Amino acid sequence: MAGLLNTSRVQAADFHGSFRDRGEQHGEQFGARVRESGILNFYRDHCEREFFSLSPIPLGPYFNYLHRLFASRHSSSAAEMISGFSKAANVPQSIVSEALVMPDVLNYLIGFQGRLAAMPGFGCTSIGVWDDYSEGGRFLYGRNLDFPGNGFWDRFPLVARHWPDSGIPYVSVG
Repeated sequence: MAGLLNTSRVQAADFHGSFRDRGEQHGEQFGARVRESGILNFYRDHCEREFFSLSPIPLGPYFNYLHRLFASRHSSSAAEMISGFSKAANVPQSIVSEALVMPDVLNYLIGFQGRLAAMPGFGCTSIGVWDDYSEGGRFLYGRNLDFPGNGFWDRFPLVARHWPDSGIPYVSVG
């Protein structure tokens, strides 16, 4: 069991501007760390270990198809952020795109496997509050990405505060 997070190691970063601008800022500040950490390959490696090794049929082509399908559905804003990050971090866009959709591909595979075995699937923990349960009655929403990776992200904790040119500011913890 991992120990408590050493808060003196947590980094915080503020990213301002358009989606592309914020992607570039993230890539400039953390691109080297991302390249060196191996995080971009984490989910592909995990899926290959956990799913491909158990299958009697080759799953690589199906897996690649799912990646292309999920990546083709990036919103234009996500594509802009990926482009900015990739350029500044000197990482091919296809690798960054795959890394961003792999958690969802993994969840899809877990759900599919559960349907085959007639077992319930997993999902991300979410919370929403409004009216008397939030300050000023505002609607607040949070989603916890419940994916494997504990012990991996703990090595490079980051609180990223996003201040978009338009839209709602948000925080990403990882």
